[in-house]
Amino acid sequence: MTNDNEDDAGATVEGKLGDVWEDTLIIAFRDLQWRQWLSDLKEARKHGDEKKVAELDLLGPDDLHKLDGNAESLFGDVLTKREGRYFVLEFKSARSEHKAEHTKTMFNKVSNYLVAAEEPARARLIELSTPCHFGVFGTRIVRGEANRPTLEQNVVGSSTPAILNAPRMGNLAIEAHKYLDWIHVRNRGWLALKPNELVTQPEMRQLYIKALRIIVGMSPSLRAKMEGITDSIYSPKRRDLASLMWGEEHEQAGADAKMYIEYLTLLTEVVGGDLKTPITLLAVVGTTIYYWTTSVANLPHTLNYWNQLSKKVHEQTAAQRVAAQGGHKPSARSTRTFP
Repeated sequence: MTNDNEDDAGATVEGKLGDVWEDTLIIAFRDLQWRQWLSDLKEARKHGDEKKVAELDLLGPDDLHKLDGNAESLFGDVLTKREGRYFVLEFKSARSEHKAEHTKTMFNKVSNYLVAAEEPARARLIELSTPCHFGVFGTRIVRGEANRPTLEQNVVGSSTPAILNAPRMGNLAIEAHKYLDWIHVRNRGWLALKPNELVTQPEMRQLYIKALRIIVGMSPSLRAKMEGITDSIYSPKRRDLASLMWGEEHEQAGADAKMYIEYLTLLTEVVGGDLKTPITLLAVVGTTIYYWTTSVANLPHTLNYWNQLSKKVHEQTAAQRVAAQGGHKPSARSTRTFP
């Protein structure tokens, strides 16, 4: 039986599984990134890719930048990447918690933009947001009591007798919707209001709904994205977050650096923020923790620095390998210094 995180049908009071919080999901996602790093490292060693091994060994797992303050208000909870594919992630403890976004400035500003913008600008926002901006949530998969998963079976083996008094366990999936789908679901609920229900709404909402009804009929880009969307959060297609990050190539999502910067710039402008709003990032390189402050305006500088750092690791590794073999140090592929 698959339930949202907040559901636990049939559980006894003693065995009821508690809630999973947003920060818990972020930590679990970070653990998955570490697991993927170990897998990448093992694969690189298996194929004798010394350059990749050196880079992975020094730089560690993929970036995960937890945002707070004004930066979180502009974008969401987390900025992350995978092999040149960039993401903006908004975490919720459960799928039903998407409603908590309804009061947020970014959610409502983007919603208003989808109605008020000219069609080319609206279509561009949708195009930029679709591959990289996701709402992420936990989905609890509770097994029946007879075959519930146990930790010792996973660690030791399925043939191992269950340990007495083992805690009731369930599997937790981390899944995702396109962030814009959360807006579409809210809007479908408003579009479904009957005339007598509409007049009871605040005046500004009435005006918005009337405009939305017109725009949905006129806008090819918005109409296409709202097709199949109902006022239930169960209508949007959900994706496994791991498949978006590390799945087969056809499953992967993310924006390249150019589109990512364009999207964050547009999102900042739509929300009415400042492109110089400080964004503090953090990375662990080797055993040292570094942090620095950038902004959307300076983000190209930061991404370029990180790419140059990776190249330097490759060059250094190649030079060390040639030196160890008694050869000569090759010339650097790039003479560009760090920004």
